[in-house]
Amino acid sequence: VVVAPARTEPLSRMREAMKWLMATYGAATLEDTIVVISHQMPRSPVNLAPIKAALTPQIAGYVEVPFDPALARPGVIDHRELAASTLDAWTDALDVLGSLKAPATAENSDQKGKMA
Repeated sequence: VVVAPARTEPLSRMREAMKWLMATYGAATLEDTIVVISHQMPRSPVNLAPIKAALTPQIAGYVEVPFDPALARPGVIDHRELAASTLDAWTDALDVLGSLKAPATAENSDQKGKMA
């Protein structure tokens, strides 16, 4: 999961991080990558449509978390005050995670059917 605020500089850093992922683990790693864009202001200072259009065919999922005043306040976050749209967005991200297939490894197949 790669998370970036919906601002120009963090999105540029996200692009570099994704290039690093591809260079380190291969381009196929993007198929298992979820990009979450977090809106930290009521209105986005960046047009995200081109970013979404470029990423969506390459990644497992793209989720935008809308601005939530409960997250903008300083202090402890009370989950009961989160907006429904925030919870829905993170539920969407979890749905994408749940749809990804775990890679088969020798360690996993040796442990199949055994309790830890």
